[in-house]
Amino acid sequence: MAPETTPRGLRLRRAVEGRRVASWLLGSTLGAGLACSAAPGSGRSLGSDLGTFSVDAARALNECGPDAVGNPRRFSFDVELARDGAELFWDGNSGTLDSRLAFELTARVRVELRAARGQDGGCNIVREDLIAGELAVDAAGELTTLTGEMHFAFTATPESTCTLEEQGAADLPRLPCSMSYALSGRRTRAPTP
Repeated sequence: MAPETTPRGLRLRRAVEGRRVASWLLGSTLGAGLACSAAPGSGRSLGSDLGTFSVDAARALNECGPDAVGNPRRFSFDVELARDGAELFWDGNSGTLDSRLAFELTARVRVELRAARGQDGGCNIVREDLIAGELAVDAAGELTTLTGEMHFAFTATPESTCTLEEQGAADLPRLPCSMSYALSGRRTRAPTP
């Protein structure tokens, strides 16, 4: 038998695929895991530049299991913010921003673990992201900090027939489940005029 068709080979291949799916599932659609090759603030066409914010995320809730999707207790990331009226752009993703500087962004990603065939609905996992919080200004009226929460909710689509093995391979032993992180950030790059 070829190595990938032996039981050990199948487990190894599934483990590698599971880590890849897990990193894709947790990699934030809303920018925590995204990067771009241009210099911060350059080439911006989405609203007025608000600068770069360095954000610390601390896990506040985990209903998915201790090792689900490699969820770290803490992590940090940089985010580019821009504004156009009541619209906030978080690394290019659009959300709302009200007059009190409260913001909300949502996104949804779907991962196919097994294709549907005939009566079998396959296995598709959906991650819904929500980032909500507020920006704060200093005495000079400059946006300098942000606070909020980043929430991930994982579910199988209604037609899915995911097995426990598939959920385990995706590093999601429990479905539906959710996890959230408390966010605090400070501006590290002033807006480009």
